[in-house]
Amino acid sequence: MRIIRIRPRTAIAIIEIFYLLLICFFLFWVLLVILFFRWWIIVAAIAGLVEIIIIANKGKLQFINYCLRHDKYPHELLAVLQQLELTDKLDEADGLVLPPDKQQFNTTEFLADNKLKAEIGKRNYKFPFAIYIIIAPLILLAFFIRVTSFNEDPYLFVVLGVVLVLGVFFWIRTKDNNNEEEYMQAMLIFNEKGLQFEGQLYKWTHIRNWIVKGQTKSSYGKMYITYSGKEMEDTKVIINLNDVDIDRINFMLMMAHYKAKYDSQQLQPAEESL
Repeated sequence: MRIIRIRPRTAIAIIEIFYLLLICFFLFWVLLVILFFRWWIIVAAIAGLVEIIIIANKGKLQFINYCLRHDKYPHELLAVLQQLELTDKLDEADGLVLPPDKQQFNTTEFLADNKLKAEIGKRNYKFPFAIYIIIAPLILLAFFIRVTSFNEDPYLFVVLGVVLVLGVFFWIRTKDNNNEEEYMQAMLIFNEKGLQFEGQLYKWTHIRNWIVKGQTKSSYGKMYITYSGKEMEDTKVIINLNDVDIDRINFMLMMAHYKAKYDSQQLQPAEESL
């Protein structure tokens, strides 16, 4: 039987909305009953409701265990799930599968498998000018298709097609150039020594924990990192996720991987005082 491997980021996203998915599934059954009032549909809906109740109680745990068993990076996955409190009230007694104590970490593979980069630049909100070059001929094509045809005005359609192709090419080139410039001036750099933020290096051995707070519909939130300085006093490093080109899940996955690989100290749970 072929094993379906789910990337840590995808697994976390599914677990976060697990109960919402179950509600949507239940509403789907209700809609079937309303649209097709048949006795077998009603029986199926009742069976589906019972199944949903069972899944709601055990399905989340089973899905988490499946991901932990078959994921290539279970340590990072479990660390983020715990920080997001998605494993609350779940432990080994409930059947939660814990990864082995020892695991060989490969940073290059980890970054490649999860499509991550060690150097992260500023978040770019600019709308590329090339997009306008793509949208304009598309609108004109949609308009002229209604009022004329290619046989009547072939040159018009050829010109619009050429402009569209040039716009796509220009957009790709602009995107690549922006990425190169963005990562040349990286705000965040992950390396074996520590996390470098705005030129300041925070060693992994001194980083205690981290947590994301303040996430809303209009804000990505902020990452609060607890760091022990030279005098061993805890300080808070605050990184605004609205300013850096990485989301909270990928940030936490990166932190969990680098902390586990380059620091032998056990990851401590995020403190409420943050």
